Amino acid sequence: MRPTGWTTADYALIASLLSLAVAIVSLLWNIRAKFLHPTPKLSVRLIVNSGLWREMGIDHIAEMAVVNLGPTDCGVHSVVFTASRKSVFSSKMS
Repeated sequence: MRPTGWTTADYALIASLLSLAVAIVSLLWNIRAKFLHPTPKLSVRLIVNSGLWREMGIDHIAEMAVVNLGPTDCGVHSVVFTASRKSVFSSKMS
């Protein structure tokens, strides 16, 4: 007569099946992220100048450059920029 309790082999089989399920889901997620819905990589450069422009009545001049590094097309629709009274951008290295 066979015992009705679970053996170590039963627990090992369940753990192996759960591990296999996690591996399959991970593989499918990586395929989806890499090939089906790739996200573009952007390089953003922001330059804030506040020097000689003050003589012209302008506190800050901001220049922003965005470069698409692929693999898909991308467009920048809007940029929000706020400057505080406290100097966030300084030339001192901390």
